[in-house]
Amino acid sequence: MLLKRLTIENFRSYYGKKEFVFGSKLNLILGSNGDGKSTLFEALNWVLTYKATDIDKLPNIESLVSAKFFKLLPVNTPEIVRVSLEVATSAGQPRKLVREFYVEKREDGSMFASRHNHKALQKVGNIWKERLLTDVLEKEGVFPAKIKKFSILQGEERLNIFEDPTVLAELINMYSNVKDLAPYKDLAEYIIAKAHLAKERSKDKRETGTQSAKNLLAEIERLKKEEARVSALLTEKREVLRDTDKKIQDIAGDYEIIKLIRSKKEEIKSLQLMIESKESDLDLEYTTRLLDELWILDGIAPFVNEYVEKMKGFESEIQEIREEHNRKIAETYAQRKTLKEAKAKLKADIDSIPGFMPELESMKQMLVDHRCKYCGTEAPEGSTAYNHIKALLESYQSKLEESLEEIEDKIPEVPPLELGGNVKLLAEDSRAMLRTIEASDYATRIYGAIRKNIEIQESIKKAHARIGQLNDEIVQELSNSATGKDLMQYTDDDSWKEVGQWQYMHGQAEESIKTLSARLPEIRRELREKQDKYDKLGSNDKNRQFMDVYQLARLFGNSLESLEERTYNDFLVEISERANEYMRKITVDDFRGVIKMEPSDERKRKGSVDVLLRDNRDAIITNPNKSLLTTKCISVILALADYNQEKQNGNGYPLILDAPTSSFDSGKDRTFYKSLSTLTSQCIIFTKSFLYKESEDRGDYVVDMAGLEGINCPVYRIKKNADGFDQQDLSTIETIIEEIKNIPV
Repeated sequence: MLLKRLTIENFRSYYGKKEFVFGSKLNLILGSNGDGKSTLFEALNWVLTYKATDIDKLPNIESLVSAKFFKLLPVNTPEIVRVSLEVATSAGQPRKLVREFYVEKREDGSMFASRHNHKALQKVGNIWKERLLTDVLEKEGVFPAKIKKFSILQGEERLNIFEDPTVLAELINMYSNVKDLAPYKDLAEYIIAKAHLAKERSKDKRETGTQSAKNLLAEIERLKKEEARVSALLTEKREVLRDTDKKIQDIAGDYEIIKLIRSKKEEIKSLQLMIESKESDLDLEYTTRLLDELWILDGIAPFVNEYVEKMKGFESEIQEIREEHNRKIAETYAQRKTLKEAKAKLKADIDSIPGFMPELESMKQMLVDHRCKYCGTEAPEGSTAYNHIKALLESYQSKLEESLEEIEDKIPEVPPLELGGNVKLLAEDSRAMLRTIEASDYATRIYGAIRKNIEIQESIKKAHARIGQLNDEIVQELSNSATGKDLMQYTDDDSWKEVGQWQYMHGQAEESIKTLSARLPEIRRELREKQDKYDKLGSNDKNRQFMDVYQLARLFGNSLESLEERTYNDFLVEISERANEYMRKITVDDFRGVIKMEPSDERKRKGSVDVLLRDNRDAIITNPNKSLLTTKCISVILALADYNQEKQNGNGYPLILDAPTSSFDSGKDRTFYKSLSTLTSQCIIFTKSFLYKESEDRGDYVVDMAGLEGINCPVYRIKKNADGFDQQDLSTIETIIEEIKNIPV
């Protein structure tokens, strides 16, 4: 079957009527985040969902109404919201699926939805006539519900379709004759049960009581218990393997991101400890201490220097004063000493009269010569003249002594000098202060303290900046998550240990399964041998007849089981081989491994399967990155689409995928889409591939036309209408459609 035309009216962001025409092979619908890709996917899913069990999974119809449509809707005027899908059946007959409802705006501004209708139409001539929906979808096989499980998939996380154990069983039933074996299997089980009962009743009871029979029964009972124990343990280990594999696969695409985030968190933790240590080294009273203890002391140094110099000046002046004082003391002392000596001589005799007085010198000479120097008269000693001259000398002496005493009285007293004691102390203190300041080197200490604090603050600032950068990088890494999970829950130590425990348990479960899987057939073989031996014990003719019927029924049942198992395994091998072809096409340069689809437990009819990646040593790759995991899953889906197309004689079901390759880089993206050119069935993909920004500072995306070269298929571009768009007003959102390539195929 083919999807031909999709028409959307007033459905979410699709205001008014919008139309898409699909080709018979690959179709691409390009749009960036928020442009309406998922809405378009949901519209397709909405119109194709009809089973009652699936209805509750659909959104409330009121949430499907275009906000712009409702804003412009007149009050009390019902208008339609509709999705219409035209298809062609496998026989080429045109059909139309329509889902619609009416919307009315009440006077209070509330919304009222009514007349919800889901119908199928058949074109007769030029007229579309209504038919029963289930007849078209199920009986005509237009798009049965079971097909949706592996044909309509949204997001990378939905690509692992075999997480639903019913998918494989339905595929087997669709594409093989296994379902035709069911009545025969039921018959075989009925015959085996009846034959076993008859056989037991017909035994010779005498033989069952022998020791040999008892021993065989005990062995049979033991082996049955052992079989049950090993089977249960095998089931348990397989459950552990599935559980741990699912957990590992859930984060497989993000494993490297988780490790990177953990390393960044460790660096943040280290930086926080460094900041804490540095902050303890930082003087919190830094400013006060500098003001009180350092800056003032450093600022006073010039004043102390000036003070020391002034005190030196004072000391010099005082020294000069002292020297002048001492000189005056010495001078006074000398004067007094001279006068004292003169007085002593004057008192001694006439000869002691100082000779520096001319008149006295002449008179003293006359006494020596005994003659008057002036008149020439003889003046012998004792004569009147002599005595007269002597009397004159004594009178001069007396007067001279009086004069000396007067002079002595006039010599000033030099008082003691009381000066310089405090100056000396102050000078010594100033020099001591200066020596202390110079020895303490306050300037060096101040600038050293400043430099140290600046260095600490700078390192703290850098650490905070690095922490901010690391947190931004963590946010960026989280946004790169291929799974969209909250990866932070796996980055703490306990959760990381738990992830390691998953891998350990996964490995242990694999080893146990290998051992138990080898042991279980041995137990069953031994059990059959013991059971056959016991059955032959004490058998009679009648018993042998029932034994033959029982053995024949068992052989028939085993043959049916073998046929079912072979069919099942052949199907898995076929799909694995086809999937590996796509793996080779999609993954050109990267590691890819080999896809192997294997039964996950003994109850194969329930459809449980493990889609494994193995390396060239056949070891399971337990931790593939997201891109490789997506490649594996999408290769299986493409293989199933090919298989479906082949089994339906070229009329297989379309494949509808929304954002299937988010984890691919641009190179792998292009390789993937080019590989789809060989796909024989219809495929519709909604993707943001082939869109890029012309520059980082501009938010507009443009189509990579060069990247689309070699991809020959219809290409649509959907985007928000920029005219009148307000980021804070939902009613301004409108998705518009551009036809990029129109290649009729």
